[in-house]
Amino acid sequence: MCESRSRDGTGDKKHVEQWAALGGRAFAREAKARDEGKEAVLLTFTVPLPKDATTALRKAGFRYSKVMQHWEGLARPDDADALAKAHGGTARQVGGTATSAAAPEGAGAAKAAE
Repeated sequence: MCESRSRDGTGDKKHVEQWAALGGRAFAREAKARDEGKEAVLLTFTVPLPKDATTALRKAGFRYSKVMQHWEGLARPDDADALAKAHGGTARQVGGTATSAAAPEGAGAAKAAE
């Protein structure tokens, strides 16, 4: 058994540390690529959602805030907007511009003129 550990390098602490560092970098690259273009988004709904809608929101990476009474998560703004509209809600980017009916048309231009 010890002989196989020495052959595959798992018994060598230096090899294990090198593999861990390389693996960590690979995971970081994959996470960065997966999250590319995603922004913080809040989804709000005027009525309680049925179970299938909440399941879809959770599957898309959103979580419900009982305190703030909204759904929050990282998503691509267009995807979040489509998801919110599909269930009768609105989406808005946190710290960004509105992505749906949350801001009336022309409201951004009026605010910019101030």
